[in-house]
Amino acid sequence: MRMKQLLIHLFWFVLTVMVLVWLVAFLLLTFLPEQRLTAYELRSAWLDQLYDHQRPSHLTAFRAGNTRYSHVNGILFQETSPVLKTTEKPVGAVLIGQQQLIAMKNQLWIFQENDQRMNQLSVPFESAITIRKVGLHYGLPVLKTTQGMWRGDPETWDWEAVELFGVSWSEPVSAPTELIGKTDRRVTLKQLLNDVLSGRIMLPRELSH
Repeated sequence: MRMKQLLIHLFWFVLTVMVLVWLVAFLLLTFLPEQRLTAYELRSAWLDQLYDHQRPSHLTAFRAGNTRYSHVNGILFQETSPVLKTTEKPVGAVLIGQQQLIAMKNQLWIFQENDQRMNQLSVPFESAITIRKVGLHYGLPVLKTTQGMWRGDPETWDWEAVELFGVSWSEPVSAPTELIGKTDRRVTLKQLLNDVLSGRIMLPRELSH
């Protein structure tokens, strides 16, 4: 019985807080000037997580020859040009002749310089196995996965399980400065208040858990 009363009190408390937050948002949107609402920007860890905003420090790029590949907000960029929509982030990239191989955890993509197109390659192992790195060994591509290494043939893109030493692994490089601004998005006060009124946000994550 006591537990039931406690739950009822908790329910009314949460409901009251939500109504108050909604009312404050409504009053601020009604009475604050439009210029102040759009000019005032917010930044916090829970807002970045809620709006899926990446920090610039989280932006990683890999170089295939002289070309950098970066993943920003669901888009893979070749230097500053978008080339592919994907939620997968690259784990490395290598140049093989006129082909640029971009490896992601569960995907392989090849960019052909002669036709300027991205084509997906079949992954040579089960989906439960993920790719950790991509590199070169005497000019041939090598994948380091959660269950060993695989070496590929650029002519057929067939892969074989191997155990190699001296692989030159792809390492992260600095992303183009033009892309860093794309990750440094901020939430305006107007956007936050509108999302509160629409029901997208009622409480910060710290309070809603």
